[in-house]
Amino acid sequence: VAESREINECLTRLRGLQTALFARGLLARVDVSKLANNAPRAPLDQSGAEALRGYAAPEYACIGALVLAYGRNPYSLHQLRLEAITPDGELVGAQPSTPVAALLLAHRLQRLWDGARDTDPLFCRGHSGAIGRDLTPPASANSLFKVYRRVGHDTGLFTPARWTRRLERSPLREAAALGISFAFLHRDSG
Repeated sequence: VAESREINECLTRLRGLQTALFARGLLARVDVSKLANNAPRAPLDQSGAEALRGYAAPEYACIGALVLAYGRNPYSLHQLRLEAITPDGELVGAQPSTPVAALLLAHRLQRLWDGARDTDPLFCRGHSGAIGRDLTPPASANSLFKVYRRVGHDTGLFTPARWTRRLERSPLREAAALGISFAFLHRDSG
């Protein structure tokens, strides 16, 4: 199921798994709406990139682009440095995503204008106020997720449960977080 590329393929595989488990005395319940929120998404297309262009603050569009076009986990964005975006507006080491290159480049240029260096965090907690050198601390993982969530809701591109923080938990709890729960069938249950 994890290798599925779209929700319909995921559901088809899951229904087959349900049938096999049922024959062995295990009922697998599926919350389709919750599962759909965790389903693989198609890459960000031109219309999605246009929706992100509506932001006056380039960091909002950049966060949305990194998550939606490049599949970056919003909780890991705080680790990125300015050098992660090339002068052409592409993410270093990733497949080019032309619809969002201008969005990434706009944020990179804004940070450079604020005085940031290539080794400074890509996202920070506001603006330094001191022209010539950016001295603001990096943004936290939680604050970047909140911005992503806001951008996603504003544009309709949010994937609610896809980027939940991954905690150490059992496979059954992980499945439940994705919308799949299990129950043993009793021999005398009919």
